Amino acid sequence: MSEMDGLKLLRRIEEGVAGKTGEAFFRQIVCDLARALNAHSAFTSRLLPGRRASMLAFWSGGSYEQCLEYALEGTPCEYVYRGEITSYARNVGDVFPVDRAWFEQLGIKSYLGIPVKDETGAVCGHLAVMDTRERDWADADVDILRLFSIRSAAELERLRYQGELEGANLALRTANERLEGEIARRAAMAGQHPLVAAGACLRYHRCRRPVSAGGCDLRGSHRAAQAGVRSHRGDAAG
Repeated sequence: MSEMDGLKLLRRIEEGVAGKTGEAFFRQIVCDLARALNAHSAFTSRLLPGRRASMLAFWSGGSYEQCLEYALEGTPCEYVYRGEITSYARNVGDVFPVDRAWFEQLGIKSYLGIPVKDETGAVCGHLAVMDTRERDWADADVDILRLFSIRSAAELERLRYQGELEGANLALRTANERLEGEIARRAAMAGQHPLVAAGACLRYHRCRRPVSAGGCDLRGSHRAAQAGVRSHRGDAAG
């Protein structure tokens, strides 16, 4: 593929997914990928813990199919998640008996997969195209798949950041709710125990600030006490 052809294809990809995010984005990607390579099927997936993967969108035979979650061991996707571009021109079901029944159900004979990597270079997903005919995948096919993978990586990164932001917001809301509950609990306790209110007055007195709650003015009480002492001393001297 020439550089000009690559730019044209990248522009078509951007036009196709313009304004789309999440599931709608990946559904558009696999549909456009299958059409760009004239392939029977295309799907994209993301990596899960425990050496598993989950499809984000699956296009086959001209329509969308149900997304699957599957173990990587014994599948061609296992090699892709190791960071390898993986292709099989024929009899892919015989090479991977774990998926043989699935390939036979779809009529698939050939497979081409490429890893989707995040900004650190770690594999976070993958894109694959499959065909019902034997097919020697060309370098141009790989280049096309690579362009789609670059765009898919950007969306996966966006979803990851969005998930982290939502998690942080949830943690903040939970902390706020816990704080509001504690404030309400302490306010209720203050209403039930007069000593709490007295303690608040003493704290204000230490700060030499007048206390207005409940009409309490410890500075005035202190001055009155001092006046009483002086009067008592005067009486004694007389």
